[in-house]
Amino acid sequence: MRDESVNIAPPPACAKDTESPLWEEFRAGRGAGWFEVVERPGQPSALRISSFTNNPAWRSVPRKIEPLKEYRLEAQIRGSGRLMLQWIRLEKRWDSMKEGRSRLVEVPLGEVCSSEVSDDSWNDAAVGEVAPREATHCRIFLEAVGSALAVEFREVFLDGLGRDSLAIHYCHAGYHPRASKTAIIQLKEQAKGGRFILIDENGRQRFEDDMELIEKPAWGRSFRLADFSRFQEEGNFALAVEVGGRRLRTKFFPIRDDIYTRLSELTLDWFGTQRCGTAVPGWHERCHADDGAVRKKGEVRKFCDATGGWHDGGSYAKLTQHIWIAIHSLTHLHERGGGREDDARAGHPIALEECRWGVEYLLKIATRDGRFASGVIGRREQEYIGPPEEETDNVPESGDERTVEPECSWTAAALCSYALANYARVVEKMYPSLAKRCYAAAERTFAALEKSKAPDDPINLHAAAALLCISLWRARGKEQYREECSWRALSILQKQTDEGIFAAGEQYLRRLALPAGERIRLPDMTDPDTGMEYAPAPFLYLHALLCYLERSIDDALALEIRGALDKFFVRIKQCTDVSPFGQMGEWTLADDAVSFPSMPRGNNTYLLACSYMLAKASALLNRRDLANTAQRQLEWVLGRNIRGACMVCGAGHKELGAYYTLYAAIEEHANGYQPGGVVNGITGGDGRELPLNFPCLDIRSPKEARSGLDVDPRTNQYWMPNCAWFILACGEITKMHNANTQHTGG
Repeated sequence: MRDESVNIAPPPACAKDTESPLWEEFRAGRGAGWFEVVERPGQPSALRISSFTNNPAWRSVPRKIEPLKEYRLEAQIRGSGRLMLQWIRLEKRWDSMKEGRSRLVEVPLGEVCSSEVSDDSWNDAAVGEVAPREATHCRIFLEAVGSALAVEFREVFLDGLGRDSLAIHYCHAGYHPRASKTAIIQLKEQAKGGRFILIDENGRQRFEDDMELIEKPAWGRSFRLADFSRFQEEGNFALAVEVGGRRLRTKFFPIRDDIYTRLSELTLDWFGTQRCGTAVPGWHERCHADDGAVRKKGEVRKFCDATGGWHDGGSYAKLTQHIWIAIHSLTHLHERGGGREDDARAGHPIALEECRWGVEYLLKIATRDGRFASGVIGRREQEYIGPPEEETDNVPESGDERTVEPECSWTAAALCSYALANYARVVEKMYPSLAKRCYAAAERTFAALEKSKAPDDPINLHAAAALLCISLWRARGKEQYREECSWRALSILQKQTDEGIFAAGEQYLRRLALPAGERIRLPDMTDPDTGMEYAPAPFLYLHALLCYLERSIDDALALEIRGALDKFFVRIKQCTDVSPFGQMGEWTLADDAVSFPSMPRGNNTYLLACSYMLAKASALLNRRDLANTAQRQLEWVLGRNIRGACMVCGAGHKELGAYYTLYAAIEEHANGYQPGGVVNGITGGDGRELPLNFPCLDIRSPKEARSGLDVDPRTNQYWMPNCAWFILACGEITKMHNANTQHTGG
């Protein structure tokens, strides 16, 4: 045992000085297993790391897990101390003191392996051994002598911010020529000055300027901005920086005016791989041809045709609350000029054809009262893992059909009907019969909502109903739809507070004002009627008000909406000012907002929806500042983020090692790689296992994550709302840039 001079480096959840270097790196996430802090004052601090990556608290899918055969941990350490490793076996033993319970007992296996350092500068340290056959876990110790150690783990998945002292964070997919074009330079240590140059593929210098200091140090780093917005030529370029005597260069990236259209089409292809009810060559055989059965208390009451639609990202379920945004985004892609022409389909755009796959399914599950079934899911008593074609026998009425869920909410129904009416307007000349069916479903929903409306309807119901009215008004031109839309828009405006936000109620306002430690522990964080504004349709009322402006930009109500939005965007700016990267931070009225809200499905839906709406608002309100803010949200997802990782599969040079999807149960798709898929993205720590503002993202290498089912679904799972909002953001930002001749940086 060490003497009293031993100081233990505090785990991040206990760290008070968040400006101290590398505070968050002492224990950095679940990337290599599930960590637990072991605090024993006066003794070495320890991190217990499981060699099994299955943690039932955050993974609901059981699977076969192979133990680690070898473990090696590399780090850089500044100070005097030791990095140590010891293999152990955890055994379940009967606890005679607690009848009917067992307890875990640790059995040490062999001596501690250690690496010692003693220097005030950064030094390499490494520990590693082949695991004994009976080992189930390894324990990592970090021991400081004299003063606390600063440690930075070498593995990318352990070091949340990258092991290098200098890093460049930029949009991997490239930039639009007329867009704001910036990169963030991240430094681990202080340095003066700094310049950057833009280099073409022939090595010629094309642009040069000084970097600007960003007065927002965070996560033990300082940041600088490289702004090359004035450079508007097309081609492939790399960014090279020099600061503090150190140099670094990026990979080559394109600058071209069709960059976002190309990205949208990549994600369009992802939707094609998600088709249910048919064979998808290269992905799966015909599946779920027997969807579905209506059950009550587990017993089949009737069979119905609920085939078609799309698997919803990380599972084979089909969720109605998400399908509307998929249909809307694909229709939007077609109207914006995206969606390649397919000669094999008589010239019909692929985006509309893909959209039709979801539309036909949605019409099948429509109910007589104007709603839709809320989805089709596997039997609750069965958690299936495997190819989709093997989940059921694909024979209708055989008894193993998946369950058709009860009717969805009226908010979801209005949104689905909004998407159907938009689609019908676009295709009524190509598919008049299909368009007629879509209009009929939308008008049933409209009639039901018009009959039951009330001023105190939830704000999201007002918004969804307004969107439905707008789509019918645009398609049919009836005054009835315009009047109903105006009433819904006024009802939304009446919910705006003096702070500029649109409040769902007193409970909502109280939650927004709570301190971070209390906010993070509240349930229903994603419920906009009682909680926060993150997923799957953030700021739906903003979407409705902006769509109203598009249709009726000069009337008195439109002027009132413009004033309300100007107040609202003051709050948006406060959210984006939290982070040096300019992405939307936590939606709160408290003064302790964090850059990454702790969400069960990451933050990409939140950011991409904001990107789409901010780009739309930029054009409607003639606000150039909103254009740049919209750009920052999209670029965060494409690599200009604190982890330097592109979160759109196939669109960047540094991607995730594996992607969470049930397709990973298919041998040839074990790593879950599906080009165009957009994952949930970075989420914040929960204040217990990791600090509130820690950027969690599972970026283990393919060697460490042997399957897409091994990675963290909170961050690495594909999700239909992510992909749909990504297409919408790309389309609206392209429209915004094509309408402007020049953008300023920032």
